[in-house]
Amino acid sequence: MSGVPKQLTNKELATLAGEIFEPILKSEGLFLEEINCEVHSKERFLTVYVDRITPINLDEIAAVSRLLSNQIDSDPRFGDAPFNFEVTTPGLERPLTLPRHWKKNEHRLVRIITVAGSEIKGRIGDSDDSAVEIDGKKISYAQIKRALIEIEFKSTASKQTSNKRSNEIKIEGN
Repeated sequence: MSGVPKQLTNKELATLAGEIFEPILKSEGLFLEEINCEVHSKERFLTVYVDRITPINLDEIAAVSRLLSNQIDSDPRFGDAPFNFEVTTPGLERPLTLPRHWKKNEHRLVRIITVAGSEIKGRIGDSDDSAVEIDGKKISYAQIKRALIEIEFKSTASKQTSNKRSNEIKIEGN
């Protein structure tokens, strides 16, 4: 047996990280959404996706990142092989797959593809462990094949009109 420790596979590293990080994140009031371990250009990346019902700010992500990074540094099971480590939130482009995702995104615009193949667009209302209301209509999660938040941009037309008026300068003669 060699004195060199075995390097963990990507799957082993992600599994180990999940087992160690989940209770830590839970104690911080966060959910462990996903862990990805991938190789890009011969560099290894471990990405941890965290979330909670209320928004998470950048300072909180940085604090959790330091906490988990310290755990990696102090736990010999992670081995000596280098890898890049990142803690982030799932982002708007990720599908809604769990009841807590619906609760977090209440009042947002969503686009749903049902298992029957139809498309539903509307505002997320109340939700529970089995269904969600979209514009007042209750839809069972079992009916949903895929659901994504629609990104909305607020109209600035009315602001631009009022800004033109306030930016006018009157020059009065002597």
